[in-house]
Amino acid sequence: MDASRHVSEGKRLNQALNGELDKVSSSIKEVLIQNNLHSMPGIAFDTFCYILEELHLERLNLPARS
Repeated sequence: MDASRHVSEGKRLNQALNGELDKVSSSIKEVLIQNNLHSMPGIAFDTFCYILEELHLERLNLPARS
């Protein structure tokens, strides 16, 4: 992890989220801990990607693939 990049990314995201990065971060951390994903970063990343894809499919009103 590159600490300076992490700080820069935090500033960028906080601006994009209208100063709500801490709130969003807390919510996501809570979900990760509740589902024991905080100890499995690879699975956590894959899960978030899958859920984002699901949200996009729902917005497009396409049938979900099974």
